[in-house]
Amino acid sequence: MTTAAVTAGWQWPLAGRVIEAYGKQGEGVANEGITIAAKKGTPIHAAAGGEVVFVGSQLKDYGNMVILRHPAAR
Repeated sequence: MTTAAVTAGWQWPLAGRVIEAYGKQGEGVANEGITIAAKKGTPIHAAAGGEVVFVGSQLKDYGNMVILRHPAAR
């Protein structure tokens, strides 16, 4: 996916290329999110309303990261 768009009910958070998928990546390694490559300054959009709980690059091996907590689906 190269543009921010809605696809099958999923809203992409930014225009960019997925460089690491969600889930098991290898022996004992799992990605708890997706990794999207984008140019510095690219706008990021939340897929749904929620609370920003982390912004930064302090977590080893994660690079720049934004974590949102979305309300539980009903």
